[in-house]
Order: sequence, then C-alpha cells, then structure tokens
Amino acid sequence: MVLPLALWLPLMVAAVALQGPILVVDAGVACPTHCTCNATVREVICTRPVDAAAVIRAIPSDTQKLKFRCTTNLLSLPSTISSLKQLSSLTICGHLTSLPEEVGLLPKLLTLHVESNLLTSLPASLGKRGSLLRRLNLNLNKFTVVPPQVANMTRLQILRLNGNSIKELPSFLANLTALTTLEVSGNPLRCCDLGWLRSLRTTPVGGICNEPALQQGLTLSLNRTYPNCSAGGTFLMNWDYSTARASGNVFSLNVGDTMSWRWTSNLEVHNVRCDVNGGPNSPDAYNVGPFSFTWTATAVGTYPFYCNIHPDMKGTIYVGVNFTTTAAPTTSTVQSPWLQKWIQPLTRPSVLQGTNPMTITMTEVKIALHPDLPPTTLWTYNGEYPGPTIEAVRNQATTITFINDLRDTSDTSSNSSTKPLRQAHYLPVETCLHGPMEWGTLPRTVPHLHGGHLPARVDGHPDYAFAPGGNDTYTYPNNQAAATLWYHDHGMGITRLNVYMGLAGFYLLREPSVEAAFNLPSGDYEVPLVIQDRRFNMDGSLYYPGQFVHQVLGDVMLVNGRVWPFLRVRPTRYLFRILNGCNSRTLNLTLSDGAAFTVVAGDVGYLPRPVTVRSLLVGQAERYSIVIDFSGYATGARPQLLNVYPGEVGGAADLIPVLQLRVLAPSSSTPALQPIPSTFLTMPTMNLQDANSRRLQMRQEAVASCGGGSRWSVDGLGFHDITEYVFVGTEEIWEFDNPTSHAHPMHLHMAHFRVIDRRDRNTNALVSAAWAQEAGWKDTVLALPGQLTRVLVAFKDYNGRFVYHCHHLEHEDNEMMRQFQVIADFTLCNRNQVCDAGEDCYSCPDDCAISSGARCGNGLCEITDGETCQNCAADCAGSVGGSFCCGLTAGNATSCTDARCTTQGFHCTAMQQVPACCGDGVCEGGETLAACKRDCTK
Repeated sequence: MVLPLALWLPLMVAAVALQGPILVVDAGVACPTHCTCNATVREVICTRPVDAAAVIRAIPSDTQKLKFRCTTNLLSLPSTISSLKQLSSLTICGHLTSLPEEVGLLPKLLTLHVESNLLTSLPASLGKRGSLLRRLNLNLNKFTVVPPQVANMTRLQILRLNGNSIKELPSFLANLTALTTLEVSGNPLRCCDLGWLRSLRTTPVGGICNEPALQQGLTLSLNRTYPNCSAGGTFLMNWDYSTARASGNVFSLNVGDTMSWRWTSNLEVHNVRCDVNGGPNSPDAYNVGPFSFTWTATAVGTYPFYCNIHPDMKGTIYVGVNFTTTAAPTTSTVQSPWLQKWIQPLTRPSVLQGTNPMTITMTEVKIALHPDLPPTTLWTYNGEYPGPTIEAVRNQATTITFINDLRDTSDTSSNSSTKPLRQAHYLPVETCLHGPMEWGTLPRTVPHLHGGHLPARVDGHPDYAFAPGGNDTYTYPNNQAAATLWYHDHGMGITRLNVYMGLAGFYLLREPSVEAAFNLPSGDYEVPLVIQDRRFNMDGSLYYPGQFVHQVLGDVMLVNGRVWPFLRVRPTRYLFRILNGCNSRTLNLTLSDGAAFTVVAGDVGYLPRPVTVRSLLVGQAERYSIVIDFSGYATGARPQLLNVYPGEVGGAADLIPVLQLRVLAPSSSTPALQPIPSTFLTMPTMNLQDANSRRLQMRQEAVASCGGGSRWSVDGLGFHDITEYVFVGTEEIWEFDNPTSHAHPMHLHMAHFRVIDRRDRNTNALVSAAWAQEAGWKDTVLALPGQLTRVLVAFKDYNGRFVYHCHHLEHEDNEMMRQFQVIADFTLCNRNQVCDAGEDCYSCPDDCAISSGARCGNGLCEITDGETCQNCAADCAGSVGGSFCCGLTAGNATSCTDARCTTQGFHCTAMQQVPACCGDGVCEGGETLAACKRDCTK
C-alpha cells in the first residue's frame, strides 16, 4: 500500500508530540509487529524476528529508511524490496548469504549497511547502478576480496570492510577520489604494494593493514604485513619514522614461525631489543639504505620488544603451539547468531558451604545466556550454569549425594515434575565409541572431583556412571592443601557432551590458617572465572556436530555461563581463579593493554613463590589463580582479558576477547593494597634418581568407521588394557611422548605431580625446564607437539583403579583414556587368609581374592564374562526355552550384535570386564560381603 504524504502528516505531528517513534501508522495502516515506525523521518526499525516480506508489504511504499536489527535473525531479503522506490538507507544485520539484484536497482539508495551477515559477494546490479552510493558498510561478513562492484562506486565516501577475510586491497580503490573513510581492520591483509593509498584522503578508523588508528593527517601506516608478499611467507613488519606512533602492536606466532623487521632509509638509527631469553635482539641499523632483521620463534612464551632509541616503537609477540587436525573436520561451519559483547554483567555462581551432607541434583533447564539469545536448554547442577561453587575446608570431609534427574523438558504431555526421565541424550551421540557402544544414547552421569586426592570409590571413575533416576553418595576427605578444584561429569564416551551441556562447577578447598597470612584479595575481590566456548543455533539451543569431530571450537566465548560479560572493578587488587573449561580450546590469556599480572597458584595449590607474567598459557582443565592490580588505572578505563592463543580455527577473531573490566572510582570500602608475599611455600626436592620411569606415547590411528575415521590413544592401547601398575607410596617419572600435531593436556586422577622439564622427543635435548607458573603441584599438564613432557608423580595414600587421559574432551571420549592400578606394598602381606588393610589382590593374592568384573543387576548383559538371560535375567534380554536368549543364542559373545540384546531397555557388551580386586576399596563386579568384607562393608 502506498501511503500518500497527506496521510504521513498526522504521523509527523504525532511523532513530534511523542518525541520518538510511534507504533501505529495513521489511516488504519498498522506498523508491523516487532517494528517501530517513525513518521518524522519515514523510518521503520525492526528489532525482533520478523518476516521481511510481510514487513515490506505492510509499510508505506515511500518509506525512506528501513532497518533490520541483528536481533531479527533475518535469513533472506525478498525481491519485493524493489517496491520501496523512495528508500535511501537500508540496514540489515542477520544471516543473509546473498542480496537480491533488486537492491542495486533502488533509484535513491545512498546508504547500504549489511553488517554481521554471511555475504561473500554483492549483486551485479550494484556494480551497474552503485555509483549513487555514498556509504557502504560490509563489516563482519565472509568476503575474501573487495567486491569488484565497488570499482564503479565513484561517489563512495565511506567504505567499511572490517572483520572479513580480505587478503589484498585492489588498486581500483585509488579511483575512488571521493573516499574519506576506509576501514579494513580485522582482515589478514597482504600489504604488498599499497603506495597508491597515500594519495587518498582517507582517515583510517581501526587502521590500514591491521594497524591501530592514526591521527588524521599522519601518513598512512603500511608497516605490517601478514603474510609477506615475497617468497618465504614470513611475518613482515616495516618500521619507518612516520609510523613510530603505532604503539602497542600485538603479534601471535607459532613455534617455528619467522618474523622480520625492515627499516627504510630515513637517516635514523633503529634496533629491536627484547629482555626475555631467546627473544629478538638486532644490531643497530643506521639507515643509509634498506636494512632488515629476522627472528624465528623457538619456544612458547611472551616476548615484549622495543627500539631502545625510539621507545614508542614497540610491541609484544605471543608464541604458542599450532593445532592442526587430520582425518576429520575440526569444527562445524554453523555460525552462531551475532551477539553484542559487553552488554551484561558477569555473574558469580552461588556458593554451597556449611551444609554437610548436601544434595546436588542434575536437571535439564532453560537459561538465557545473552539478552538477544533465546533461552538455551542446558544440563545443570541444581538448576545453575555453571553449577554452584562448593566450598570446603582442609581435613573436614564433605558428603554429597548426586542425583541424576535429567528429564525431557521438551515433552509437553506432562508438567515439569512428572516429565519423563531422559532415555536418550539431548546432543548427538557417537554410538561406536566405548561407553555408548554398550549403553547407546542413555545419558549416564558420574561426577568427578577434578584435582581431588580421593579413594577410588569416590573418584568419579567413568565405569561407575548412573542413568537418569539413579544417584550416588560421595564423601570427599579433603585431605590436601588449599586449591581451586572443579567438579564435572565423566560419563564413559559422553564426557564431552555432558560437559558441553553444562555439567561443571567450582570446588574451592580452603585452608584458613595458612591462607590468611598471604593477604590475597578475598570476598568481593576474589572472582572465579570458568571460561568456555560454545556454538549456538538460531533458536538459542547449543550446536554440537552430528558427525564426530576431533576438535569442537565455539564461536562465542562464555565466562561463568554468560556471553562476553563485563565486570566492574575498583582500583585495587583482585584475585581471579581461572579455569579453562573448554572442550578443545587452549587459552593464552593476556590483558589488552599488555599490563603484567601475578600468578599465585596452579592446579592443586599455591606456587612456591609468585610469578609475574604478561600472558598465561592455560590448557583445557588447568587452573591458575592470578592477581591483577587495577590501582593504576584511571576511572572509566576498560581493559579486556584476551585470548591470544594462535593456531586454532573456528571463529578465532571473535574469540580473542574474553571479559571486559570496567574500572570504577574508589569507594569508602575499597581495601588498601596489601603486599603479596615473596614466598608461599617450600616444595620438597625432587628425587629423580630412585624413581621408576614410564614413557607413554600419544597416538592418532586410522580406524575404519568410528570416531571420524581415526582414534586417539596412548601407546595404541584401549581403556581395558591396563599396563601401568604402581605401588602406593612411591613416585614415578611419567614421560608423555607427543609425536602428534596436537597439544594434549594430560590429566591423572587421584595422583598429583610436578613438572620436571620438556625435551625434544627425538634427540632428548632440553627444550625448557618447567615453566615458572608450573612450579607447584599439578594434576594436568600440556604435552606439546614434538616434545617429551616429563612429570614426577606421587602415588600417595590410596590403592585401586584410576584413570588418566587427555583432557581435550573429544580426544578423551575417542579412546585417549586409559587406567592405572595402584597396588599395595607386597611386604605387608601377612598371608592370614584375611584381606587386611594394606593388602590387595595384587600384592597379597593368598589373602585377597580376584573376582569376575561382571555384576548381575548393573543393567549391562556382560556376555563375555558369562552372563546370559538364564543366569542374569535382570540384565540380559530373552528367556530360557524361548526363541531367543542373549548370551546363549548363537552360543558365543557375538550374540551382542543381535539387535534383540539391546531392545526394550536392555544393554549388552561383548568386552570382557576388568576383574574385581579385593582390597582396592571398591565393591564391584562379582565381589560380595562374604568374599571381600574389606571392600563390601558399608
């Protein structure tokens, strides 16, 4: 419908009276739902999901401005846009992959904003009629080249191409003589021959060739190129005097990458200086001619560099490890909805303390993780994401009953309290993996206290998982030093899925009598931060690939379960307890202004002494406690916590920011600065001479049809292949040999260790001693590619069967998890026919029995261990004398392949179970009270 000017006039009067948009157009023409209409400027703005075609039909044909905000999640623009002949400005933020040709035919279009979409090209019509355009915004799309249609936009004044994948700027831009603003930051530009740009009247906002913004009138910065346009592909940086104001440059390199500096002739002396061992240090260069200096990164670390003659010429190099994958895609191409950063405050998990025993229930709920994202279905502990923080005190036991009450909230046939218990996982399950191979898609759960020094019974062994409707009670002795621990699910073969769904939370172990002397920030000034990356569908649900992939990287960063939040801080010190809770992503954390911060604690305790760093490498599941001092920041400053780890893909550009920090003015209650102690504790001397050594090799092996075409393993062995038997009370050197191209965060249950060093796996040459931030006790260590990572493990207090694995969760679920058995001291065997304390079936077989690992009544028909429908009808399908009996029909273990073994809620395995060992602290398998009183007495 065309609304004549006469009918717009009443609207203009109404708009003036209301001083803003009006919701109903006069003369019976209603403004579309989820839109606002402003008659004064003839503008329509839509802010929620809409049908674009319906909007265009409903609004006046002489509308001059039409905007679809990002929250409309627009997927396409109809050709009927051509009906809006008076349109001068069109703004679309959504998920468009193309624009209709009719856009280029709009006769009065002057401004086109198509930001945060999926465009790779423009319609040809814009090249024919595009000379009318004055402003073109193509930020945050998928362009790999500047669209050729731009060459004909000779009246273009503003061109924004930030955040695409453009590698070169075409010379036809030199013909755009009206151009005043050109923005191309966030592109991997090759700045090979851009001298022609100097003739433009551009004011770069965000910079040219990734340079910071320059003051108007300065020479355009053309001094950073990645990669170099010349042969060799080096990371080239050309310093010249005119660009010396470009400070604070940040570079992310991988080990083995080369970076070059080049000085052009300007009769100045320059150099490169770095105060870190192994960093770049050049001779002085008096520029009577071109001069260059090249440096190759050989070790992970942070390398601030500067010219000691011109101190404004400076930057920081972050060196990490390149992750590549083979045999399967690394992540999904599904893109999350565009979500604005820094519009919601950081939340802190609730705290459970002082209640003992306590109950924690696993439930399925919907939680809004961002104001513009529909609520997300999550699996939670006590309805919270992340789960509540449990606070405990050293040597005061904590008893928790965990209940699996996961119910299908999508079921509409019943109310929330009676919805059916889940019989299938919310996310896609790879049923060929160990765990799902036996249990199918059943969402079995078992909580693991990560970093806890625990008896085998309460360690969270993946074999002890329980289905919806089940529960288990754990008593944690807390007999270890104060530390930042965390609890998460550990279901066999589905850990990656259960953690991705939300089953994780902090467990803070306090030691007041010791920690009080450290004077570290506490209360409101102590902040736990669990950092996770996720990927979302348009409806707000979590996206996880249906086909198994070896690396799942999100394109949205969450901190404490909220998307890109901000935290208000006072000008004083804060203690941040940081957990890398990502499935696959390694983090290298730094502050956006390059400020230093102090590391005071690691995985399972305080460091011997504080360590000052400017960046911190944090592998999956690792924890570090850091102190940041905000006292030197001006009120209103907004530094950011960034992830600058290179080499991983999957929305990497959007994942650089993690958390915004907003500095407030001091208040009357802002605590005064307290000195950080120079030492926290004394570590015992490592005795390497008497320790037994084991070399464990990380492998990726081709398989026919499971796990994306390959599996990860340790020494090529499977979960039930136990070869690591260690004596309780001893220390061993474990060497993680990594010939693969992935870094593997290796984690041991129950046992804590200290990092010795990292060596070249081929020559055994020392690469580096333990990093300073690794000097304390740990439970997880990054085993870097091409290296032999050595740790000294203390197997104290508890014997039994535990697991060790890669905490890259997609690797863990794909067989990179094995078991080790801690056995009792054989000298304590008294051979009195009773399994006494200090004895077990390995050290004293005369007193402690070995039983079958199968147990009738556990829900699994273990046919290789002899279970059938005849002797275990509770677990095995079929009936004796009937047409089928699982375990008997076909007369061998292969009967598990018969679908009738796994119908009507039955589950089956042809894998022989690990024998039950009396004396290991767990009543399992065929053990009974009569056969093993020590393990089976409650």
